[in-house]
Formats: sequence, C-alpha cells, structure tokens
Amino acid sequence: LVATASVLGPPFHLVVVGDGPDRSWLEDKMKQIGRQASDYTLVGKMADPSLYFGAADMFLFTSVVEPFGLVLLEAAASGLPVFAFDCEGGGRDLLHKVKATIACEDEAGWLVEQMNSRPNQLNTVEITKMVRLEFSWESAARKTIELYQELLEIAEQRNIDAPSVGKRAGSF
Repeated sequence: LVATASVLGPPFHLVVVGDGPDRSWLEDKMKQIGRQASDYTLVGKMADPSLYFGAADMFLFTSVVEPFGLVLLEAAASGLPVFAFDCEGGGRDLLHKVKATIACEDEAGWLVEQMNSRPNQLNTVEITKMVRLEFSWESAARKTIELYQELLEIAEQRNIDAPSVGKRAGSF
C-alpha cells in the first residue's frame, strides 16, 4: 500500500477502508513519503463498506496473504476493476477469477501505470455478472445441497449407513 501510494499521483485519491493496529504506522509512513492528508482518506472500520465500493472507480488490493478474499468478491460484484499485488492463499485464485491486474510486490510503479490506463468496462460488466451469479447465497445453497446429495449417493454405493439427518437432507 505504501509503495503504491508513493507513486500514485493525481487524479487518484486513495481511500483506505478498515482499521487495525498498524493505523498510526500507516499515517506516519504516508507523511514520510510526502503524502498530504488531502491525498488520502483513512476511513476506519465500516460495518457496511458498500457505499465506498459504489463511489470508487477501481479497487486496489494490497494484501500479500489472503485466506479467502471476500473483499475481492465485494469489489468485483460492485463493478470495480481490481488491481492487486500477488498474494498467497485462496485470494490468489479469486484474483485470477475476477481477472485482476496483478503485479509482483516490487512492481508498484507498473501497477499504477495499469491503473492509469483505465480498464475495459465491458470486461468489468461481465465479471460483475459472473461474481453475482457464482458467489450468490442461492448458488452457495445449491452447491451445498448438491454436495450433500453426492455424498449420500456415495454412502449408499458403499453401503454406509447415513445418519437420519442426512437422509432427510437427501430428499430435496
């Protein structure tokens, strides 16, 4: 985040939503790299960050470790192009799924150049549709039911007694 902020210039205004123990460190770093308070906003923790997704032009993901990456899905579902540094964990798979522009940790300058080039909006619309369909609550429920049904079929094939709860779940 700090590396990107150091090369990020107008017309960008960096908005950081979220909070943590490193907030004062981040404020100090922003001053050290010459950023004025008017260049960025540290919003803090928000119960519902959707307003910020709605007001943003793009989403910058700077985590280097991300177990799942819910914020990536939220950004893509909001229609934002995603720019990111490569990360470890399940977030990496999502970066590819949402067709994020991905840079290595030492490529902040290149990533900002890509941000300046403005992404293809048509591609963003297609990604938004895909995320809303594939990661909706309805889709998650359908996939869960399908998995339970598959497991019950395997149990039947192997003559394993399925618990009575499982037999009811298999009747969907």
